[in-house]
Amino acid sequence: MPSGRLFLGTSGFAYKEWIGPFYPPGTKSAGMLGYYAGQFGSVEVNYTFRRSPTPSMMEAWSGATSDGFVFALKANQGITHFARLKDTGERLGRFLEAVAPLGPRLGPVLFQCPPNLKYDPEVLDGFLADLAAVEKRSGPAPHRYAMEFRHPSFDTDEVRSKLGAAGVALCVADPPPGGAPGTPGSEAPATFRRTGDFAYVRLRGTGYDEKALEGWGATFRSALEEGVDVYCYLKHEDSATGPRDAAILKRMAEE
Repeated sequence: MPSGRLFLGTSGFAYKEWIGPFYPPGTKSAGMLGYYAGQFGSVEVNYTFRRSPTPSMMEAWSGATSDGFVFALKANQGITHFARLKDTGERLGRFLEAVAPLGPRLGPVLFQCPPNLKYDPEVLDGFLADLAAVEKRSGPAPHRYAMEFRHPSFDTDEVRSKLGAAGVALCVADPPPGGAPGTPGSEAPATFRRTGDFAYVRLRGTGYDEKALEGWGATFRSALEEGVDVYCYLKHEDSATGPRDAAILKRMAEE
């Protein structure tokens, strides 16, 4: 069985506070992505949550990165927060059209739901149907999708079964919904509750100790050995703990 691929990085890259702790002194904004892509294989982008990217922006992102680098994009808030997953076919189509210029550098699209969105079977069924319909029209190259639910009503076998049938990954978040913001979980899960053919993990803690990183590294190695691709993104912090921990975790996962 071929081993899975690890796509590991941080949530965002354009932070002036990282100049010194991560970026070399004197690094300009225009040079950040190129340097970042030399250290990590992927980045999670929040820009697309609030704005629609332009073709020139997509081309600039592609031009600053090498083959194999991928961008995980957060879906536009119009889909998740305004429409709240209802009747989203047109919005989904516009979003995928806007990010299409990334071509092979387009990684998973993350649908991060608002914390007050509760599970409604009809709404989730309708959204997954819209997603399937848009995917069918978008061409032969399949997209990868992940969903991050932040209301506990989604934590059911029924929801996981529906995502699995649709091939959509359930986002694993640490700390989990309801946990103290910025506080890492006590330990990494031994395995993922996978629903798609890949794993999507968001580590939102502020500064992970070595034991915690070792735990996540072991979990990633187990998934990679099973042939599962793993996408993992650490939180942005002004002190640049995100890229520091990402580099340590990358080494541990690949050992």
